[in-house]
Amino acid sequence: MTIKNNSSQEIVFSTGSDISFSGNESLDCYFSDINFKRISSRQEAKYQPYPYPDCIEKAIKVDNEVLLFPLYIIDAKNYTIGIFPCKEFEERNTILRTYILTLEDLERLNFTINYPEDASIGIE
Repeated sequence: MTIKNNSSQEIVFSTGSDISFSGNESLDCYFSDINFKRISSRQEAKYQPYPYPDCIEKAIKVDNEVLLFPLYIIDAKNYTIGIFPCKEFEERNTILRTYILTLEDLERLNFTINYPEDASIGIE
């Protein structure tokens, strides 16, 4: 899959954010993807999901069930790796766009996300 950054700012592309329950009765949030990508202005990058770098279809299937695939575009100036309480996580990461796609959506897009042009398929 290709991510094209057609904006004037550097972005970070990541998949999946997770929420975990910590022992102190608070929720913790974090980006789970070890293959996040920094993409400079007017550049593109290939996303190769772990552990299937050449097959995104396998990466979004669990027990032969195709899942929704969350994709995030984050402001590179406000992006932090780590686990934080959810409120602090939102302060540390400026999510510019969230895409929640199916395999059919990705096929229709020819496995290419154009940021910010593909805004109609995302959530700000």
